[in-house]
Amino acid sequence: MKKLIVIIIIICMAFIACEGPAGPAGKDGIDGTNGIDGTNGIDGTDGTDGKNGIDGTNGIDGKDGIPGMVWKGSHSSDNSPELVNPSQNWVYYNTTLKEIRIWNGISWETFIRDGGKIYTVNALDLSAIVGTPIIGATAVNKVIDTEQYIGTIYWQTFGGEPFNETFVASLQYKAIVNLYTKAGWSFAGIAENSFFHGRSEECTNNANSGNVTLVFNAITAVTNATDLRTYLEGMAGGSTVNDPISLAVTGVVTPEELYTTLAFAGKFVSLDLSESGITNWGRVNGLPSGKGFLVNIIMPNTLVILGNDSFDSFANLKTAIAANVENIQYNAFAHCASLTNVSFPSVTTIGGSAFANCVSLNTINFPNLTTGNL
Repeated sequence: MKKLIVIIIIICMAFIACEGPAGPAGKDGIDGTNGIDGTNGIDGTDGTDGKNGIDGTNGIDGKDGIPGMVWKGSHSSDNSPELVNPSQNWVYYNTTLKEIRIWNGISWETFIRDGGKIYTVNALDLSAIVGTPIIGATAVNKVIDTEQYIGTIYWQTFGGEPFNETFVASLQYKAIVNLYTKAGWSFAGIAENSFFHGRSEECTNNANSGNVTLVFNAITAVTNATDLRTYLEGMAGGSTVNDPISLAVTGVVTPEELYTTLAFAGKFVSLDLSESGITNWGRVNGLPSGKGFLVNIIMPNTLVILGNDSFDSFANLKTAIAANVENIQYNAFAHCASLTNVSFPSVTTIGGSAFANCVSLNTINFPNLTTGNL
């Protein structure tokens, strides 16, 4: 047994000492599995913001809004110094009209009126307010201010162009009158074409309106009875009562001088004496025939009392107008059979028989009459 073990050991040692040729290479082994990924690192800090770009151009401006109301206090009229060059929506209290007024961008108008009873305007005679265009005189726009209304007068050519030059005989003219009522008065109830003028060719207004348009022919003015006679004798018209010569007398003449001149001239006339300055008018004793040539008369603005028998039996007198006469005395227009229109806006007293037997009378304007009757 011991011999067998020794022989095996010797054989094994022999194999170790005598190595044979290398065998073929072995196959690669299977790859191992990947390892677990590592965790992400910490984020870096944000970079610095870039600079702002250049501003764009401005858009187109919007339209201005309507300005709010601007209170201007209390004043006696639209023409107060504090209200010069008003801006839209200026507002103030008018102590005369008893109302709040607002500038609408063109003119002052009533905004709020004090309470109380409202009356319809009855001051419809515009003869003294507008006046008469005189040949050679300059047209003047002006402001109207009466007890019942305020307003403006603007002159135009007949075609509607603004006019502020000298009146001439060959053209017609328009007076554009815009009226605004004072507190307690209204144009509601005013009929169409209610306003009138003793010398205009036309006078028109819409119902319930204070906007009036008047059409005129300019007339000649004389200053005394001598010039009046010369002018009438040189004129071709005036031969009939329906074709009277219209003219103004701007100087003081007495009724005696006037009627005597008309008798000599023998011409029918429509006279405007509003600017004559005459202060007395009454009966003329031994009245000459000249009284029959008087067709229409606008009396002096300076006349306050119309005396007894002033126009008694003036057969062809059709229209009589006086702005400031307050008292018409006894028999003043008695027996004027052709008299159709009379306007005395200031009269308060009429004497007995002042209009007796005025059988054609149909238009009467006595808005302030308190005593007397026709």
